Amino acid sequence: MKQGDRVEARIVALDQRGAWVEHQGIRAFVPLAELAWYEIEHPTVSLGVGDLLRVRLVKKMGDGFWECSVRRVDEDVDDAGT
Repeated sequence: MKQGDRVEARIVALDQRGAWVEHQGIRAFVPLAELAWYEIEHPTVSLGVGDLLRVRLVKKMGDGFWECSVRRVDEDVDDAGT
């Protein structure tokens, strides 16, 4: 997988900061602000463990995890990570 890729990922955990998702054994994090275009107080209000999300890989973090975005799924590839 590489930056800018769009993938279907399954939610494996939710907390006040966002959603942890997994795709083909690779874990990624979707920050709360990147989950939707509208304000979400807590991800459990509209999401649940096991749900599928279409996400865009934004950047690989130092710990090996990817940061992802639901909001950026429809952006042009050249705009990813900006």
